[in-house]
Parts: sequence; structure tokens; C-alpha cells
Amino acid sequence: MKERDKSILNLIIDNGSVGLDEMLKLFEISRRTLYYSISNINKSIKDAGEIRRVEGKFAFVGDLEKLKSVLNSVEKDFLDYYSRRNYILKKIILGENLTIEKTASSMAVSKNLVVQTLTDLKNELHHNQLSLVYEGNYLIRGAEIKIREMFMHIISSEDFQGQKIDSQIAEFDKKYDLELTESSLHQLSAIVKLVKHRTSIDQSLECYEFTEDAKNFSYYNDTEDLTCTTLNQYEKAFLTIYICSLTSLKPHTDENTIKKLVKKLITHFEFRAGIKIKKKEQFEQILARHFLFSYNRLRYKIPVHNPLLSEIKNKYKETYSLTQSIISDSKIFPELSGIREEEIAYISTYFGYYVKKQDRNKKPKKQRMLIVGNQGADILKELKSQVEDNFPFVDVIAAVPTKEVDLYARQSDRIISTVPLADHDNVIVVNPVLTDNDLELLMEELSRSAPVTLDIDKVIEIVKQNATVHNEKKLRKEILQTLSQNH
Repeated sequence: MKERDKSILNLIIDNGSVGLDEMLKLFEISRRTLYYSISNINKSIKDAGEIRRVEGKFAFVGDLEKLKSVLNSVEKDFLDYYSRRNYILKKIILGENLTIEKTASSMAVSKNLVVQTLTDLKNELHHNQLSLVYEGNYLIRGAEIKIREMFMHIISSEDFQGQKIDSQIAEFDKKYDLELTESSLHQLSAIVKLVKHRTSIDQSLECYEFTEDAKNFSYYNDTEDLTCTTLNQYEKAFLTIYICSLTSLKPHTDENTIKKLVKKLITHFEFRAGIKIKKKEQFEQILARHFLFSYNRLRYKIPVHNPLLSEIKNKYKETYSLTQSIISDSKIFPELSGIREEEIAYISTYFGYYVKKQDRNKKPKKQRMLIVGNQGADILKELKSQVEDNFPFVDVIAAVPTKEVDLYARQSDRIISTVPLADHDNVIVVNPVLTDNDLELLMEELSRSAPVTLDIDKVIEIVKQNATVHNEKKLRKEILQTLSQNH
């Protein structure tokens, strides 16, 4: 629907009725153009009603609630292939009569674009061992469960805002104390509609992977109440498993099962990644909440739309690959065998964000230095200042006379002393005022345990191969200081 047509329709709905002259003046259009717009509007909303002249004014006559639903469909951005694809695919699966002209009109796009979309859809279906055929109407041939999975994927991303919840669905939800979310209730309505249609055209499921699991749910047999038809065991199982996978305000998954799964997942992630997650208990609670609401959806492989899939796989590439290798391992998680990549992306986001946050907050550990000497407080103070200026990756905890060394020795990693200390092994002896030789000695000793992952000697060698080095000692010192400051 064109922007002007939308504005005309909204004006009429908001005001109840609007006069001819008022609209001509407001939109600055001719009488002919206005009637042309009204005609286009009525084509778009014909399933809900129409715009008529009532007592000299234009007004909407029809079902206002249905109009909102129709507008919700029309408002989609059909410039995007996947929006067009989902719109067309859903109608075909539900057996709606689809023509090029009607589809182009309802989507407000050209007929050529509809034809191109159908061609692309045909190729996509072929890739999934399905086929799009035309036999007086468009039909999809192939494995029934694949067709239904495509439908489930579509409705998982659908916006049901403004649509009424089916009373029968609401009663079923209340009867079994499911407490499904509003979106889940709408999705269930769509699936019930799907099952009713597919069974009515003899496309019932003839097998279903999780039939035995489904029979353990209390509402397994009563799923027939939703369709008001007799269903075979596989159809009842299909509906049952879908219902248990939906998001609920009161998840019925065993919390101990989730806690064990999360702990095992985090343990394997830490081992494979070679890291230790801090505040693990907090992270376990966050991850457990995700699994609590999605566990049945994961283990029963219910399709879900993840709009950020590509972005997540790119942004958290290593984390995604690692998470995938762990959670897809049937020896570790047999209950999640066949988990979909959309779900893996959601889970890897938690790890990616948490690990990144941990790295962001992590500060390089500085070496704790104790400075010792008997030359007086002023000399010790000057020595301390020299060490801190030249070695930013160290933390001088104190500068004390030799008689106080034992008070601080246990708190330090190394001791820089102006005199030998026979009772201590981690001592570097220097002059009271650091000479170039002292600085070189300290650089060599301290750089061995500095928080820098690069091999300084290799860096120096690379620099020599590509440039003339005039002062190697100075270059070594500045590289180490720069890396330490930026770590």
C-alpha cells in the first residue's frame, strides 16, 4: 500500500468518517486521484471490509479487528526477499489460492518481482529435497515434516500484534496450567490451523521421531480438542511436542536437569578454551535461565528464527565454533543431538559476551617488587622512582632498609637490593643509583615474567631484518614498556 493510501485510510479510521473536500484539501490531490486511492485501499482491505461514502462522508464499513490484522500483513516490507518468501510460502503451505496478480497486489510489488520470488523459492526448496509445483494452485511436494519445519520457522518470527487469541487455544492453556506467553498462544493457533489443513488434504504425518516422548505429556490425547478432528498418534505427538516447546511464564522443565547440563557445558567450554570463567555461579544462573525456557525446543529440534545468526557467527566466530563443537557432540550431550545452528548461536552469544566482558575487566598482573638498601630514605626513594619509571609493569610495594626485609619479603615476587641478601633467592643486586648495566640487568630479569606474550628477542630480530637499529638497548626497553602499557 502506498504511503498516501495508508495516510488516507488512517485518517478515516481515526476520525470515523471524513468529508470529500476535507481530504482533497488535506492531501492536495484531485477528486479523480482520491477515488483512485480509495479503490486501491479497498483492494488491499477487501477481506476485512471497504471504504464507502456514508451520508456524504467516507467511512470504513466492516470488521475493524480484522482490518487491523489485514493491515499488519500489508505493512510488511516486501522489498526484502525473505519477507516475500515467507508470505508466499505460508499461504502455499496453508492451501490458499495464490495467483501472480493477487499476490503482487497484496504485497504492493510488481508481478515480475513475484515471479522472481517464486523462482528463487523453487530453487531453495529443491536444495532441501522439496519441490514447488503448479496444479491449478501452487503446491509443495516432499517430506511432510520438512514442510512443517519451514512453516514453524516462519511463524517463530511473525508479529501477531493486534490479533485476537483463539478462545479454544486459551481454554486449553488454562486447562493444563501451561501459562503460555501471548506470542506462544498465537503460534500455537497457527500450528493448529496447519495441522487441520494438512490432515484435511491427506498429508498427515506417517511417522514422528518423538512420538513415545509425547505420550508422557498429560495433554497428549486432548490435542484432538484443538483441531476438533480425529488425529493419528503422530499428529497428536507433533502437536504435543510443539506445545511443550513453546515459551511459558511457568516452565515445566526440571531445574536440576538444567543445572547439570549448564555445569557440564561450562566445564567443557573452560577446558576447550583454556580459560577460567570468573563469577561462575552468576553466569550459571544466566545460562540456566535460557535453557529453562528453551530446553524442550532444543532437544526436540523445533525450528526457531534467529535474525542475528550471521552477525553472531561473524562477531563471535571462535566462540561460536567452540560452542558448536561441544554442544553438538552427542557423546557429551546426547539429549541435544541435532541441535540447530540458530540455537547454537543464541548459546554462544552468552559465552561470547561473558568472556569478552571478563577480558575487558581483566587487568594484567604486575610483578610485586620490594626495594631494599642501607643508603638512607632519600636514596631508596630515588631508586624506587627509577624502577617505576623504567618498568611500568612492576608494582613497588615498599622501599625499606635491610632490617625490615623479612616483614615484606613474602608479599613480593622479586627483591631489588643495593646489597646481597644471603637468606633470599629472588634478589637482583643493583647500584644505589641505577646505571645502564643495572637497567639492562633488570630488563632481562624482569622481562622474563612480564605480562607480555611476545618474544622480545624475536621482535628485535625482525626489526633488524627490516631496518637499521642504532641503539638496541633503547629499542628493547621501549618495546617492552609499550607492550606492557598496552596489555
